[in-house]
Amino acid sequence: MDRLLDVTALSLLALFGGLAVGYVSGWVYALALASGLSMLTPVRRTVLQILGTAAELLARPFDATPVATCARLADLNTWSIGLATSLIAWLMPGVGLWGLSRHASQGIGLADAIHTYAASSLASLLTLVPGGVLVIGPEILTVLVEHGMAHAPALLTVLGVRLSTVGVSVAMGVLFAVFHLSSEAPDSATHFDDIANAYDVQILESRRKALLVRKTEMMKAVLDGGCSRKRGLDVGCGQGAYVGRMRELGFDVEGIDTSAGQVRFAVHKLGDEVVRVGSVLDIPYADATFDFLFNINVLHHLKSVAEQRRAFVELFRVLKPGGLLLVHEINTRNILFRFYMGYVFPTLNCIDEGTEQWLLAHKFEIYTSAPVVEVRYFTFLPDFLPALLVKLGEPVERFLERSAARVFSAHYMVVLRK
Repeated sequence: MDRLLDVTALSLLALFGGLAVGYVSGWVYALALASGLSMLTPVRRTVLQILGTAAELLARPFDATPVATCARLADLNTWSIGLATSLIAWLMPGVGLWGLSRHASQGIGLADAIHTYAASSLASLLTLVPGGVLVIGPEILTVLVEHGMAHAPALLTVLGVRLSTVGVSVAMGVLFAVFHLSSEAPDSATHFDDIANAYDVQILESRRKALLVRKTEMMKAVLDGGCSRKRGLDVGCGQGAYVGRMRELGFDVEGIDTSAGQVRFAVHKLGDEVVRVGSVLDIPYADATFDFLFNINVLHHLKSVAEQRRAFVELFRVLKPGGLLLVHEINTRNILFRFYMGYVFPTLNCIDEGTEQWLLAHKFEIYTSAPVVEVRYFTFLPDFLPALLVKLGEPVERFLERSAARVFSAHYMVVLRK
């Protein structure tokens, strides 16, 4: 469904860029008209249903896993945010083409650059050519030469644009693929067993540690003010980083995880009396055992909303009356979410598989009837940024977290009470 949003965004960019320079092809007009119709909810819902059914039929012979539902895209607000993200993402290479062409004696205008890149990328998507190979480059080269640019600088401009877009993605994808293949666990039973040896490198260490400190400090602040006793459980603890950190902060925390491979790493660090194998759908503890529970980016891995609802029932079963449940998830309202998760994150890591059921912080009544105590939105900087850039961007990030724009942050924590 990402590609549907991409086609819509590219059609609009090609149309408006072409109108600005006085040339729009008939097929761009047709696609732009279809894109305009996508803003009508009945049309959009029908198209999504057709594409979802087709995708499931095509995938079934190769993989029995149910295709992720895209029903949320039928919502106009969700679709609009996704479309805005695509427009920004595809606008940037066009601006980059314009900037690179300005270094030559005969550059092209901004509108022309946007139109050229959008139209050529649209053609590559429609022809299903991976990465636009032999489609985007020749098209851009032709336009640059037609505008009077010498062949050599035109080639260098095209090379710069391609290296800064698909080139970076392919190079990083190859490097990480080699790493993951070399580190794969031989006795794998689940997806998280498969990536246990490489799990900790999925996000830059500096950013991972910063998020660990930030999330645990937030939880400590909530628990110190609203939970008199301190026995807790990390449901989906992975390799035990959050269990260890919360124990350092004075809480009696244990952990469970479905992945035996992840638990082995956690046991090595924390001991087998602290961490064990267990599922959020079948927590191996008696009713009303814990004063608080927390999970970090776990629930979106469940297969359906129905499973997520079952998980909440199970979570509240082992929670004492009046106890707190702290749910950490990624915020899909973030403007860069679809671009990051659709393009950058799959290239850089293998934690998420593209079948996730993302939870909506402002609509937790979908999953549970338990009262929401508070919702905290935090962080705007991408997880792949180096520490230096994170440091420079922190003042802006803190300002945004205090503003009305915080609902578009990258992460959130929902606190619920039993």
